[in-house]
Amino acid sequence: MKKVDITIIGGGINGVSVAAEAASRGLSTLLVHARDLASGASGTPVTLAGIHLRHLSAMDYFQLGNMLDELHNLQKTAPHLIDILPVTRFDGEALKERGEGLVERYFQGIKDKSFANLCNEKICNKTQSLAARLKPARLIITKALQAQKHGAEILSYTKLIEAQRQQNSWLLKLEDQLEKKNTLELQSTLVVNCGGWWANNLLENILKVSTRCRAREEHRTQFFFKNPGLDINFSCESDRVFKLENINNKSFYVYSASENLFAFGPRKCDQHGFEECVDLQLSFIDCWNNSVAKENKALTLGREHFVYKRKARMALIEDPCASEKTPLCEPLLDLNNPGKKAVMMNIFGADAALHKKIAQQALDVLQTFHGAKANVQFKNENLPGGDIDDPCLESYAQTLQSKYPALPATLLNRLSHNYGSLTLDILEGCVNENTLGEHFGHGLYEKEVRYLIDKEWAKSADDILHRRTMLGMRFSAQESDNLNTWVATYLASHRQE
Repeated sequence: MKKVDITIIGGGINGVSVAAEAASRGLSTLLVHARDLASGASGTPVTLAGIHLRHLSAMDYFQLGNMLDELHNLQKTAPHLIDILPVTRFDGEALKERGEGLVERYFQGIKDKSFANLCNEKICNKTQSLAARLKPARLIITKALQAQKHGAEILSYTKLIEAQRQQNSWLLKLEDQLEKKNTLELQSTLVVNCGGWWANNLLENILKVSTRCRAREEHRTQFFFKNPGLDINFSCESDRVFKLENINNKSFYVYSASENLFAFGPRKCDQHGFEECVDLQLSFIDCWNNSVAKENKALTLGREHFVYKRKARMALIEDPCASEKTPLCEPLLDLNNPGKKAVMMNIFGADAALHKKIAQQALDVLQTFHGAKANVQFKNENLPGGDIDDPCLESYAQTLQSKYPALPATLLNRLSHNYGSLTLDILEGCVNENTLGEHFGHGLYEKEVRYLIDKEWAKSADDILHRRTMLGMRFSAQESDNLNTWVATYLASHRQE
């Protein structure tokens, strides 16, 4: 029977971060996730760090310093996964006054934390606030690569179906969700539950564990829409975050998601039905048209501009000490060790800006049971793809263009912003466009697809388009089907081998 020191359940930002931290300490580590990595609430393709702070209590001001420290570390270790952008009005003018809300304090803190030198100086000087735009889905995949580098085993599309708690260990049974007949039994000293909104079902029906906390489901939706003509582009000097406000003081932070695509949210909606989502969308359109398009009718926004809605079920925390109306949002560690039986830890809540600190705290708490001390060098270790001499990605893209002059510049720019130095692994052996293999559309070639299947656990077109490349909003249904057919054929041929 296979034996491991620690099994992590859940392939979101908490799960992969705990796996990387555990593996870096020398623990034999296994991570399992019933679906694709980054397919849960924390796996949005792009978002603003800290945008959820509007929902938190005043106590969470204490978290702001930690979040800023973590963002600063991420900028050093994975510059391709974070952008520092000025926050202005839609017309580029500075916000009139310093805000007192959590989000405003957070944005102002980013500038005060010496992030200003990472932003375009001319634009940065106009504002008192900076925002950090993250790529959480890519961050999750990259953290999984880091965990694997340190020896962790990553099993996506693998579900925990049975668990038996013994005195000093857990007996677990896993099932391959793509090949149902394939199961794996193992013995694990520790179990860490990072199941997100699925945590309650996991605790009650499989692990059969009672805890003082529970996950409380909240529906959130992120909206993506075509730029109707505003002069802001992804990854260029004009790129920024802009704040819209309507006459009812409802505000929206809008940011570039990719070339010619904007996004706002995730925002709480669809909790009690689809109409909530429609109302939020219409409220945003009204806000846009009464501010951005008020002076320029060419910028008028309509429902036809919206191309994608990403719905996710966020796991907040029901705690006996918290108000029923205001469940906790910040991450919480819950150690479960009744009668000195086998140990498990539940991690409720997630935050991409705090992922590393959460994982460190979790393994520190569990150190009594595993004995492995922290790897001091791990804290500042570059994430895979982050070893770029010049943190300016535009400069790195130009370096790639010098190395691969026969390849499209737009392709090299996208790859450098998505993968950082891992771009070199994708393009190994390429000398011209013909050597990239089959073109599936919108700059996605066979070389990249093979890399994502072989190295990053992709199993379908959806895995590739929505969680690894952010091209899903550009592909038609037919193009997606063609890619899915190719992926299925490729995987089948490898299984036969």
